[in-house]
Amino acid sequence: LTYINQQHLDTSDLAALYATKHKTKFNRKVLNSTSGEVTFNKAQLVQVYNNTLDTTLLTTHKLLPRWSMPRQILNRVRNSYQLTTLDDFPIPGLTHTRRLHHFIP
Repeated sequence: LTYINQQHLDTSDLAALYATKHKTKFNRKVLNSTSGEVTFNKAQLVQVYNNTLDTTLLTTHKLLPRWSMPRQILNRVRNSYQLTTLDDFPIPGLTHTRRLHHFIP
């Protein structure tokens, strides 16, 4: 029984080391990228990328804008943000940072 418990401890220790190693690799990759770590502040204006148009084959969708109208940051939840319209109507759900960029008028 003691041997089995030690095996469980060793396995969980290896899993933690594996996760830590891959997290540091990912962080290094993000920080070395051209955009680096992207964060937005509360009440900042952003645009949301419409990635559903990337995979469509309809010709009617080819000329639709890929970026939304300006949205406002309400708050941050880890790597995602809650957004509102410019009229302060909340948009349901969270939007990941990868789909956002700064609004430049």
